[in-house]
Amino acid sequence: MQSKLIHKRVGVVEIFELIGDLSGNFAPICGRAIREILEKNQSRHILLNTEELYQIDVHGTQLILRLAEKADQCVVMAHDHYITDSIRLEDKNQKIPILDKWEACAFQFSREFAQWVKTESHPWTEKRRYGRLETALPLFLNYESEEGKSHSLFSVVTNLSEGGLYARFVESRSEKQLAELDVQDVQIVRLQLFLNTREILSLDGKVIHRPAGGGGVGVEFMELHDTTKIKIGNWVDQTGLLEKGRNHLHE
Repeated sequence: MQSKLIHKRVGVVEIFELIGDLSGNFAPICGRAIREILEKNQSRHILLNTEELYQIDVHGTQLILRLAEKADQCVVMAHDHYITDSIRLEDKNQKIPILDKWEACAFQFSREFAQWVKTESHPWTEKRRYGRLETALPLFLNYESEEGKSHSLFSVVTNLSEGGLYARFVESRSEKQLAELDVQDVQIVRLQLFLNTREILSLDGKVIHRPAGGGGVGVEFMELHDTTKIKIGNWVDQTGLLEKGRNHLHE
């Protein structure tokens, strides 16, 4: 596997996918590239995705520690115990959160994922179809290909209403899979929407919008039960009231 660094930005969070081998000469190369991006964007929130990282040495772990020291918030996404243990060995005070579930990462950055920077386009906000959230929600989009293979794509919901949602991808693998998907071949997608860490809604939907440049997906809900529709409506209303109150306190 070729070692490489992939960068995405969602809201005000810089997401760096570390792939292959973060050791030897590649660690300082990654370090320079990451620092340039952080300085350019003046970013203070970092998510390091190590799902496809198979090797790391002291140079790699020291890089992660230095990034965490300079950031307001730095989280590592890791499944491999070897990667986790290597970071923990250097991070003796365990200051860096290491998470193994995407939904946990989404809740960690719920407000930061939902923020828009001035240069970003707002894909559906102008249409007033869905309300833009101040708190992003984790979402798994599940479907079967024509060959019968199951796929599960992770994203974070930034626009939501009782009729549907718009979600943004935080890792390139899910974004690439959706880009390759012929939506005409998939009539229904199964959604798992996390309203919080305890309440997960299971919904059916249809992909109706994919921006030409990638990055997200629009889904229309299909035949929602009244109780589910009420839950979504109540969540949006309650969250909106909380945000209005919070914003008013800071005026």
